[in-house]
Amino acid sequence: MSPAVFWTGVGLTVVAGGLLTWSGLDTLSARDDYEKDPTRDGYEDGLDRQRRTNILAGVTAGLGVVTAGIGLFATDWGGHASASLGPDHVALLFKGNLP
Repeated sequence: MSPAVFWTGVGLTVVAGGLLTWSGLDTLSARDDYEKDPTRDGYEDGLDRQRRTNILAGVTAGLGVVTAGIGLFATDWGGHASASLGPDHVALLFKGNLP
């Protein structure tokens, strides 16, 4: 794959991380409001915000893992890579230019 695919993944992961941060702070703020005035609507709203934050955490983690995998194993950086797995070791060798 082209390095552009990797960098697109990095960008998407950063955006998802920013949304996750905003959502987490928004959820904490709603919890503080609920603790001051506990209502059923406030409780349900808090659950919705928590669910949104949890989904964004999963999406961000997934994007990060996929992006790392693409960068390490599927991107043509102009060199080559090899891996070795033995009973007492794991080795990755990268030859070429990384960004």
